[in-house]
Amino acid sequence: MLKARDIANTLIKQAKLYPDSQNALVSQMFEYLKVKHLEHIAPDVLKHLERKVLVEDSRQQLRIISPHGVSKATLEKIRSFVGAPDGVSIRTDIDENIVSGFVAYYADKKFDTSGKRTLAQLKVAVTEHI
Repeated sequence: MLKARDIANTLIKQAKLYPDSQNALVSQMFEYLKVKHLEHIAPDVLKHLERKVLVEDSRQQLRIISPHGVSKATLEKIRSFVGAPDGVSIRTDIDENIVSGFVAYYADKKFDTSGKRTLAQLKVAVTEHI
């Protein structure tokens, strides 16, 4: 049975292959659903497309979590550290549970320089040598 997720994924792949034809692809998808009497899954297809777009957008955003506000100079150093390009969208969040350092997410990667992680690594190193 054809699933809304599969149709959404196929539409996204086709849109990447043919970026100038995105409107036509959407029209063809709705026509296909109509011909196959699958109009009832159109809302689910759209829901899956929206999720995919949100996930893709979050991959292009640098998210930094720290225990306090971060200066513009520090944001720039973190951006460079994680390999994000100039002008990337940066989102900062404060989490007081992070005692020191920061946790950054960019392009499906996590960069954890928090004190908690550093202590955990130190603990592992010390217990391995005992």
